[in-house]
Amino acid sequence: MKSTGDRELMSRSQFLRYCAAGVVGSCAVATLGLQSCSSVPMLRAQQVQSELVVPLSAFEHTMMVQVERTASLPADILVVKDGAAFRALLMRCTHKGCQVQAEGQLLVCPCHGSEFSLSGEVLSPPASRNLDSYPTRFDGTQIYIRL
Repeated sequence: MKSTGDRELMSRSQFLRYCAAGVVGSCAVATLGLQSCSSVPMLRAQQVQSELVVPLSAFEHTMMVQVERTASLPADILVVKDGAAFRALLMRCTHKGCQVQAEGQLLVCPCHGSEFSLSGEVLSPPASRNLDSYPTRFDGTQIYIRL
């Protein structure tokens, strides 16, 4: 570093190294933060004819099922264990169609702030109707979601 009276100046290369280290550190912190926010496990389900098949061995109490998005299936599906049954909710807000996100015990639309319960019921507007759901069945080893 160069000295000009009582101030020390750093060279351009030192400044760029400090900036690069700051960017790398910020990215690492942001990545760790994003990973810790994901509290719902994600599973890519196998589609057999008009059903998605989720193996019970992979299932936890609540699980996000990734699906190939089409016009009829525009978002992921959240599967929630409800007593002895399973509930399958389309994670698409009924207000304007944004992808809903799981945040603890709530499903939240990041676009306009609608909140839904894990059963898909509207808790906070602007959404005026519950999340769309799909019928499910369970054969003891696999959960089937009828599309």
